[in-house]
Amino acid sequence: MSLAIQNAIVGLQSASQNFERTAGEIVRGGTRTADGDNDIVAGLASLKESEVQFKASAKVIGAIAQTEGRLLDILA
Repeated sequence: MSLAIQNAIVGLQSASQNFERTAGEIVRGGTRTADGDNDIVAGLASLKESEVQFKASAKVIGAIAQTEGRLLDILA
């Protein structure tokens, strides 16, 4: 497995873990700011960040698969 695919998979895992953690925090009463206040906006922003990270990692995997397929076509 190429290093790029491994990094993309790590990105998928990281995004999934962050999403689950943040969603759990929101369900339990929101996320906390540095001064201890609830900040639902920060939690929602973190969820969106996880979504973007996941989609980007998935696109990297797709691009690598497409490139490898083209390379195999050239070599065939």
